[in-house]
Amino acid sequence: MGSGVCFTFTSDLKHSLTGGTTIDVFLAHPDTEAPPRHRGRLLLIAGAATLVLAAIVLLWGASAYGSSLEAEERFLPGLQVAGIDVGDRTYAEVEAELTELAESWLDHTVLIDHPQRHWRVSPRELQAATDLDQVLATANQLNAEVSLATLTGVRWLGQELDAALELSLLVPEEDLHAFVDRVAGRIDRDPTDATARWIGGAATTIAHRDGEQVDRETFATTLREAFESRTEVVVPDSSVVGAEVTDVDVDAVLPTVQASGDATLDRAVELTTEEQSFPVTARELGGVPDVAPALVAALAGDGDAEQPPGGQLPLSIDEDAAAEFVAEVAAEADVAPRNATLDTSSGWVRVVRGAFGEAVDQRAATDDLLTALTGDLDAVALHFDPVEPAITSANYRQVLLVRQSDRRVYLYRDGEIIRDWPVAVGTGGSPTPTGTFVVGAKRFEPTWVNPAPDRWGRDMPARIGPGPNNPLGLRALNWNRPGGGDTLIRFHGTPNTGSIGRAASNGCVRMYNSDVIELYDLVGSGTTIVSLG
Repeated sequence: MGSGVCFTFTSDLKHSLTGGTTIDVFLAHPDTEAPPRHRGRLLLIAGAATLVLAAIVLLWGASAYGSSLEAEERFLPGLQVAGIDVGDRTYAEVEAELTELAESWLDHTVLIDHPQRHWRVSPRELQAATDLDQVLATANQLNAEVSLATLTGVRWLGQELDAALELSLLVPEEDLHAFVDRVAGRIDRDPTDATARWIGGAATTIAHRDGEQVDRETFATTLREAFESRTEVVVPDSSVVGAEVTDVDVDAVLPTVQASGDATLDRAVELTTEEQSFPVTARELGGVPDVAPALVAALAGDGDAEQPPGGQLPLSIDEDAAAEFVAEVAAEADVAPRNATLDTSSGWVRVVRGAFGEAVDQRAATDDLLTALTGDLDAVALHFDPVEPAITSANYRQVLLVRQSDRRVYLYRDGEIIRDWPVAVGTGGSPTPTGTFVVGAKRFEPTWVNPAPDRWGRDMPARIGPGPNNPLGLRALNWNRPGGGDTLIRFHGTPNTGSIGRAASNGCVRMYNSDVIELYDLVGSGTTIVSLG
């Protein structure tokens, strides 16, 4: 064969084009004259070699283009991720934009709109995430594994990579349903049946209220779709749960319920003693019946015109009102005790014994009355407690009787005279008072203080200390009024023994010193004094 050029492909490119087969191309030198029988064959070989050479150049250029994309970390034209054309953009640019997009998806807030309440929630609050890392890895893998043929089309024919990757929002089912359950639990409401109550003295219809039940599965699906589509508002899917008893049902039987309430309120209960009876009704005490049993019976069709349904209804009665009524009864039924007294009509002292009274046990009567009114008793027997008189014979165990006309004082013990002493009493200008008094302070060897320095005591000193010349003698016992307060009258001794037995004092009752000492030792403060003229 004559001189020529030989091309041999033994590189990777050779393998990609020929599958590993070596192709030798021979081109004749222009100065070589080929034999005529070979001229056509040589022209054919030359054309094929030109085509092969052109293919080599194109493939080499496509391969170089792919290498430059990889070196610059750029994506092929025509690649879309999450609807964004990332062709001819760097990996870093695309990752930054997609990260921002994913964050906006996670922070997108959805308003849960319900007529009574509102909630706001984002996917991030429910521990959601995106598959951004996986999508970016897939995009990089597509870019790295693109075929030479595709690179050639993109590089030389203006074609684009027809590939699209979706970015997904991943909301954990457990967290999503937990949130849905929490919201639904606030919305769900059981229906409330219509009922009747006693208000202002009458049976009154209380309207029913329908309930509501959230469809949790539908709500969860809707919320998930709202996250994915970036919807702003979601209305929880719920259904109405109707009440079994409506206003119309209650209104129809309300007159019957009213009759039951009236019958319960107007049933009389009597508080009784052996001689008296005091009737009262729950209505008089402001009672409020619970008409629910009557309503149930009426709705069921029980009862008749003579006997309203529900029987004796439960009652609420103000305990204070019941106690006030019992107090009024007690004021009429109670028997007051009688105090012991002193009878001096004969001029002497006789102790008239007192007597116990009786008082209604108001606490027990109030409890019994409430029990009867709220139960089925028609009468309550009142119980009485004995009431001791404030003043008994014991208060008069000792009594001092001054009989001014006799000029003597008598000491009674348990109604009997056990001692008596002569005394001096007041003169006509300063008489000893009459009436009932009590022994006040007892004074041992008293100091005399002039009680009338501007009248009868004007010629006497202001004070005289204890001693034989003291006008009060060796002892003094003050006379006090029964309610308290000094009268300035005293039992006292005297150095003027000649006055004993006469009306000679300025109102006090004088005694021999020996007698007043004896009296001082026998009686105590509080002993009753009766002074008769």
